[in-house]
Amino acid sequence: MNVVLRGLQEAGLLDPPATVETGRARPTSLTDEGRRRLNAAQGDVYSIEARMIEAIPDERLAGLLEDLDRIGHALS
Repeated sequence: MNVVLRGLQEAGLLDPPATVETGRARPTSLTDEGRRRLNAAQGDVYSIEARMIEAIPDERLAGLLEDLDRIGHALS
């Protein structure tokens, strides 16, 4: 996680706090550019998701979603 956050910060997408109140917690926020890229990526993800769902016949979609939900619970 530290490597990912460091990469985002070096790319100018995160704005970490100058100081930390206590412990190792380092709350951070997105820069304006970080928020713009997140919004753009979300749009791309939603578009891909819609294409994936369209490929599943309606009568099989509910069962697939139930199976994916079971898989998610098994991994948590």
